[in-house]
Amino acid sequence: MATTDVDNDGDVDVIAAVESTFGDPDERIVWYENVDGRGNFGPRQDMTTHAPDTHSIMAVDMDGDGDLDLLATVGTSRCCPDQVGWYEQTDGTRSLGPLRLITTFSSSIDSVAAADLDGDGDLDLLAASDFREGKIAWYENTDGMGNFGTDAAGNPHAMSGLQIHAVDLAKLGQLMLQDGEWDGKRIIDRDWVAQSTRAGQPHVERCGLLWWLIREKRRLIDDSVIESWREANTSEEIIAKVLPLKDRPLSREKFFAELTKIFAEDAGLETWHEARRRGLADVKEVYGPIVGYQANGYLGQYLVILKDRAIVAVRQIRFSSHKEEEDNFGKFISMVKAL
Repeated sequence: MATTDVDNDGDVDVIAAVESTFGDPDERIVWYENVDGRGNFGPRQDMTTHAPDTHSIMAVDMDGDGDLDLLATVGTSRCCPDQVGWYEQTDGTRSLGPLRLITTFSSSIDSVAAADLDGDGDLDLLAASDFREGKIAWYENTDGMGNFGTDAAGNPHAMSGLQIHAVDLAKLGQLMLQDGEWDGKRIIDRDWVAQSTRAGQPHVERCGLLWWLIREKRRLIDDSVIESWREANTSEEIIAKVLPLKDRPLSREKFFAELTKIFAEDAGLETWHEARRRGLADVKEVYGPIVGYQANGYLGQYLVILKDRAIVAVRQIRFSSHKEEEDNFGKFISMVKAL
């Protein structure tokens, strides 16, 4: 709710964001006129009947045209706004245009304010997240007309909160799959695609440049592993049984299938697990070749690209329907690889 002189008659009116009800499915923003300047208010008047998931509002002139617009926090959960945008008063008659999104946070927004933070004569946005993200950020009104295309350093707001349909996200994946080319036109430099989809540093082999690399993780027994077993006083009988696996990088499933064969006469894998509990060091984990790359985000959103097999797969979910124990969908990449 906000208070301001909506009709420019010198008294304070009231603006409110209204949730949908069974009798009225529209989520709207309305105002009530202070008819006599003494706190007696007239009937509800709509400013817009399309204001889904609007939480808090603030009356400010975001575009410098002399009438009051509405700065709003918005979210797909009724308790937790995670987006900031503004509604423009389009014609000076108290009608609002559609929401113009400014930014999205990865956690709930605690508060927002509008102020001229850079001294250029227009209103910028200041927003603070809750304790989970612990972020305070400001966004420049770049042209004085309510356009917030970049942050204070000139970077596009593309770190998070991408508003996109699954088919369009898949198109971005297809663009990467085609080495940055679309309909015969070069959109992204081929070398940049190649550099961003290989290991960008020596410390974490799964990290590209803003992509997670999909690599087959293998289990390996080599001389150093066997030596560590002997130092831990592992039975030579156990070591002799697993020597046929030495220097054979195997997937987790294949590795344990081989162990099952080896120890079948000794109550299956119990012999192996018992030896580990008594000091048997773990095998080495090594990575095989890159088979694809993926981007993922909050709630279990995925864009998966398997280049050699020409597969692009997308998975999305709305916050309002998300159930963490069911919907994070950690098996999605494995399911795509199994196609």
